[in-house]
Order: sequence, then C-alpha cells, then structure tokens
Amino acid sequence: MNLNQTAKNNMYKAVLTFLSNNAKAFGGFKRLATAITTFIAKNQTLDGYISQQAGTSTGSTGTKSTLFTAMCALVVKAARKALVYAVDQDDETMQALFNVQLHDFETTGTAALAKIENIYAGLRPLSGLLDDYRVTADDIMAIGSAVTAYEAAAGTPQNAKAAAEAGTKGITATIPLIDKTLDVMDDLIIHGMDDEPELVNIYRKVRRIVVLGTHHTGLMATVNDAAGNGIEGAAMLVQELKKKAMSDILGVADIESMLPGMYHVIFSADGYASQTQILKIEQGKTLTEEVVMVKEVK
Repeated sequence: MNLNQTAKNNMYKAVLTFLSNNAKAFGGFKRLATAITTFIAKNQTLDGYISQQAGTSTGSTGTKSTLFTAMCALVVKAARKALVYAVDQDDETMQALFNVQLHDFETTGTAALAKIENIYAGLRPLSGLLDDYRVTADDIMAIGSAVTAYEAAAGTPQNAKAAAEAGTKGITATIPLIDKTLDVMDDLIIHGMDDEPELVNIYRKVRRIVVLGTHHTGLMATVNDAAGNGIEGAAMLVQELKKKAMSDILGVADIESMLPGMYHVIFSADGYASQTQILKIEQGKTLTEEVVMVKEVK
C-alpha cells in the first residue's frame, strides 16, 4: 500500500472502532445501519486484499501462519452461519460441509486447505441467499481473497508475485467503493443525527485522514466554524496558481501538485468573513492547516 492508501485505511479502522463503540446509537436508523453493514463488509474485503498483497513481502513461515489463521477465522465464521441455513433447508450434504470449528484447522497442510476450499466453493453459489444469515457477497469474496493470499505465501515465488499484484489491484478498486459508502454515512450521521452533537463531533474527528510521510507536495486545510465544526462548501483559492478547491462535508479541502514556495491562500464561505493566509509549501510534503472562520458582521 502507498502512504495515501495506508492513511485512508487507518482512518477506516478508526471509524470502525467508533461504529462498534456506538452501535446502540445507530440501531434505530435503518438506512444508516445498512450503510454501516456495507462499510464493514467492504473493509473486510480490503483486509483480504491487503493480506494478499503483503503475503509475499517476506515469504516467512510467520507470514504463512498469520494468513492461515486469518483465513480459518473467516471461513469458520461464515460456515457456522451457513450451517443454520443448511439446517433450515434440511440439506444434510451442506450441513456436513459447513459443520466446522476452529479446532478442525489446528494444523496447516493440504488436507486443511482442501477442506477450506470446499467450504468456499459451497458458499459461492449461496451468495445472496445467505444475506438474512449475515453472510454477504463481500464476506464470501473476502474468504476467496484470504485463500488466494495464503496459497501465494505457501506457493512458488511466481505465484506469490501474481497474487501480490492481484492484491494491489484489489486494494485500488476497493478503496473508492469504501469511500462511496463513507460519503453516505457522512450525510446520514452529520446531517441525520444533529440532535446528538457530541456523537457527531467525535465522528468528525475519527473521520479525518492523518497525512503520513511525504506522498505529494500540496495543501490540505480543514475549515471550521468557531465551535470547531467543519464548514462544507468553503472555498480555498491559491492566488498565484489560480487553483481552487471546495471543502467537503467535513470541512476538508485539498490541492495537490503544487511547486514549493510561498503562496497567498484565500479562504471564503457564505456567511463568513474571508481571510488570507501566507503559507509555505515544502517539496514532497503536504501542509496541513486548520482555519477558523468568523461569522461576517453585517
């Protein structure tokens, strides 16, 4: 993963922790609950691709062991829920397939892997049928990614390289899907739960991306009101470059691909007094700036 992807993934994990800690507050908000379920599932898919990409970085026994453990946990979790479906369908073949426990996979080897692959093959045709049992298509896809990652780590260098490349492509494709779901959650939490301002403020904080290292030269500003709430739709204009960016629902605006130097940056928003700052942009770094807007006096 590159630095930008890692920063986003760190933010996703912070949001997941926030959602887990406040699950009761979202239970009665059905549309938000649906978005949260999707967000969690897609993060599981992303984790699978991350493991797949990293599975060949060291080729160590420790890596293979970690991937095997993660693969088994995903398989058993899905299989135990699918077992209930098999019982409901009175299908003895499926019951025998899905009736597994973690201790069934205490040792690695071809027999254990074959059993896992059979369970995965049995789950795939049930995609959609298991939604009511909380086994989603993304859950099944995550198992497939975990199997591929483990096979790559346990296999040849050529296979490992191909799996790592597939993991990289999967990460690149999955992050925009997570961001899309996150946009829905932003609207529903920030604008749909404004009767719980403390909860919304905590969400705003965990939702912010912490820039890691030096991945591009540019400016990222968070535009807040006096109470510390992000202002959506604020304009950030870099005068010398004639580059402009609008802040998102969290009040964050960013401009990339700036040459190093001193710039006049104008911040403006409806109902607030405009302000100009002189900011120094350094090579290979993203300058992060917090801007507090003051209400315009008429």
